Amino acid sequence: MISTDVNEPYQPILESYNPRQYSGESSKRDFSPVLYETFPWLSLNKSSKSFECFPCQKFYPVSKSFLFSNWRKPQKLHKHCKSKSHEAAMKKWINLKINLKQQSSVLSKVHYFHEEEVKKNREYLQIIVETSIFTAVQNIPQRINAELKLLHCHHSHWKELEKTLKMLFLIFFPR
Repeated sequence: MISTDVNEPYQPILESYNPRQYSGESSKRDFSPVLYETFPWLSLNKSSKSFECFPCQKFYPVSKSFLFSNWRKPQKLHKHCKSKSHEAAMKKWINLKINLKQQSSVLSKVHYFHEEEVKKNREYLQIIVETSIFTAVQNIPQRINAELKLLHCHHSHWKELEKTLKMLFLIFFPR
């Protein structure tokens, strides 16, 4: 699979990648494209004729990147898979692919959460305004100090307000 996408590893199927003859061996060894299936993060680096870890290179390019060119030791690929930096880079790469598939970006997520916060604030403000209007219409004091004596006169109105506030409290602060 050859990918021209900048968010996918470069994985060409070639007849020859970088054949090498190792000491003590009569034939040359070369990279096997079957490894693309086991390690989908492998990406061919054309300039060095070796393979690198695509997510590590994309998300941690400054750090020491993983290069694979010793065809005799594929166990190094397994060892790299278990490294903490590779696991973190893989998580970032998977999240990037999910976001691209859903066509979502950081900006769209910020916008969504902002809209939710505005909606919640409007509902909360509506409760405050309705309570203020209710107390004004019923002539119930909003501050209890010297006007405390008036409360006894409006006991039924106060109980009605208390019920309303309890209901609204349960809406905004569910258990």
